[in-house]
Amino acid sequence: EDLRQALGYEKWNLLSLSYGTRVVLSVLRRHPAGVRSVVLDSVLPPDVNFDEVATSNLERALNLVFDGCAIDRDCGAAYPDLRRRFAELIARADRQPLPLALSDSDTGGSPAVIRGAEVVAAVYAALHDPQMIPQIPRIIDSAAAGNYEELTSLVKGNQGPSSMAWGLRYSVWCADEAPFEDPERIADQISLARGLGGIDEGTAPPEVCRAWRSIPAPAMESAPVKSDVPALIFAGEFDPDTPPDWGRQL
Repeated sequence: EDLRQALGYEKWNLLSLSYGTRVVLSVLRRHPAGVRSVVLDSVLPPDVNFDEVATSNLERALNLVFDGCAIDRDCGAAYPDLRRRFAELIARADRQPLPLALSDSDTGGSPAVIRGAEVVAAVYAALHDPQMIPQIPRIIDSAAAGNYEELTSLVKGNQGPSSMAWGLRYSVWCADEAPFEDPERIADQISLARGLGGIDEGTAPPEVCRAWRSIPAPAMESAPVKSDVPALIFAGEFDPDTPPDWGRQL
């Protein structure tokens, strides 16, 4: 809002993506008079508890891939029983790390140990690329058969140091989101019983937020936003983070 005023705009249109939608919704809540319209792409509504459903959202997208392949004549014939093949691949990686040909330079200097969670994380990353989604069944099937060439490329692209500004991320999330979330539900999301290698798709673990000591946001920040400002909402069918139901809810 300070930026809008400094630029001298009477009103502006706000375009947002993923977590950015959370920011724009806060602007709508606090400063609606300065907003002409908003575009909300892949929404994170303030009244959802992301960490409590982070892995469930990924499971939803994976099931869409498995079910979509099964009902497609060519994909279903080429890669039958894809869901079982995927589960077997993850279980195998958890029993013994997969022998993927990754160098220390590929992983940012750390030795690569590719277990189930690392495989799932690579597929999760592929779900963000519309051009990669149709290739996921073939990559899973090949890896399940012991051919790791394509999976290696996928995992390699998901290795190395994070570009996330973690201090900023924790300071924001531990104040705005964590105070309203249930630690037990979050723990269930990383359970090995889910068959995803114990992958943690949450934003900030509860123990980190306890140590970070951010000042909790007021309860208003977790309430739905009501606004008469024109809004255009987008959702991706295979989005593993912000499901289309959140767009409908918003």
